[in-house]
Amino acid sequence: MGSGTPAEKVAAGLGPQLARRPSPGAALLALPGRAAPLGPVEHFVAATALAVCLAHNVRLWQAGHWYNVFWSCDLAALLVGPALWLRWRRIACVCLIWLARGVVVWTVKTFLVADYALSIAFFSSLLLHYGCGGAALLAVRRLGYDPRCYPTAMAMELALLVFSRAALPVAANVNAAWSVPSEWVWGGTYQRFLAFYALLSLTLSGLAALLAARVGRRRSAARP
Repeated sequence: MGSGTPAEKVAAGLGPQLARRPSPGAALLALPGRAAPLGPVEHFVAATALAVCLAHNVRLWQAGHWYNVFWSCDLAALLVGPALWLRWRRIACVCLIWLARGVVVWTVKTFLVADYALSIAFFSSLLLHYGCGGAALLAVRRLGYDPRCYPTAMAMELALLVFSRAALPVAANVNAAWSVPSEWVWGGTYQRFLAFYALLSLTLSGLAALLAARVGRRRSAARP
């Protein structure tokens, strides 16, 4: 018979299982156990997305609009590059969801506000939404799909709305946290707008999650 107390034997038996169990942080970020090294294209895309986002944010700070860096699309664009470099699969999917939804809303806004389409801010935002959105698409294709990305994106969106109301200027109305955005043609109350926007966000985010699943599962199926 083997030596050792019963407690030691139980600990020895559980050791390999505990070693294989991912940490809570790894589970949240959905880090793959073994990931192939990134190629030069992925590194270039990650660096370019980060550079575009930082350049856009610097312009906002110089204009005195620092609070606009907390819009969901800006935060998603900021996280695309690190998500690709650090293999944050779920965060990459969340970035794709936020940016895909944001591209739709931003494009509609551009058509509604003619003066905005002729401004310098337009070209910066165009690169941020479409360029970083393409980077997020590549990141999900490279890292794979995480099925928990949709509820994570919605929970993070709610947390961002709470933060916008608690910490950002009311007049800035970041993430439409206080009132109906001026470019929206809306005749009802803010409460009705918020309900409509929540339904629109859930729908567009759901469609974006389906896109992430379609793109990311091709990568997952290709893994050994």
